[in-house]
Amino acid sequence: ILAVLKAAKWRKAMADFSVQQATQHLQTQRRACVAQREVQAMRDEKKDESLIRSIFQSLMQRQRLSERAASAAAQTLQQGRRSQISRRELANRQQEHKDTQLLDAVLRTVYWRGKNGH
Repeated sequence: ILAVLKAAKWRKAMADFSVQQATQHLQTQRRACVAQREVQAMRDEKKDESLIRSIFQSLMQRQRLSERAASAAAQTLQQGRRSQISRRELANRQQEHKDTQLLDAVLRTVYWRGKNGH
C-alpha cells in the first residue's frame, strides 16, 4: 500500500509539475501575444500618424494652390480692370479727338461765314 501511495504521490507531483509547466507555457504565450499586439498597435499608430501627416500636407498644398489661384484670379481681375479702364480711356480720347475736330470744323465754318458776311 505504501508503494501505491508513493506512486500516486509521484504521479500527482508529475501531474502538478505538468500543469505548472503548461500554465507557464500559456502565460509565456499570452505575454508574447500581448507583446505582438503592442508592437502591432505601435505600427498602426505610426501608420496613422503618417497618414494624418500626409493628409495634412496635402491639405496645406491645396490651400497654397488655392491661395495662388486666388492671387492669380485677383491679378487677372486687376489686369482686366486696367485693360477695361485703358479701353475706356482710349475711347474717351478718340471721342475727345472727334469732338475737337467737330468743334474745329464748326469754328471754321462760323469764322468763314462771319468773314464772308453771312
